Amino acid sequence: MAERIEVVDAWEKTSPILTGQLVDEDGAALTATDLNSVLFRLYNLDDSTQAIINSRSGVEVLKDVVGSTDEFTIDNAGMFRMKMQVSDNVISDQTRSVERHQAEFILKWDDNDGAERQSSIYINVNVRNAAKVT
Repeated sequence: MAERIEVVDAWEKTSPILTGQLVDEDGAALTATDLNSVLFRLYNLDDSTQAIINSRSGVEVLKDVVGSTDEFTIDNAGMFRMKMQVSDNVISDQTRSVERHQAEFILKWDDNDGAERQSSIYINVNVRNAAKVT
């Protein structure tokens, strides 16, 4: 499946909700029971090293679907919802009015022949510095 990129705006130190649909190469919805894994990465695009934010480097979020938190959910149509943590939306360079972060969801599932498939969804989060933007 081709990688998709979406863009959302958020204020720093808030908990925005990221949404989208998980589909395979044929456009069929991927649900929690179809997926082997959903890994979450969050990094700073404006940092020359693309520093990881809030230790979110390959964090398994699929477990949250059946766990006790509502951080990450998937419905039967493959629509996902990820509630970000306040510490996910921090500005590392306070001189910036907006800092670009990128959330990556790495999806892994088995196709009908049992071969593992993988795809990524990227959501760019424009984090607005409350002290700089009015």
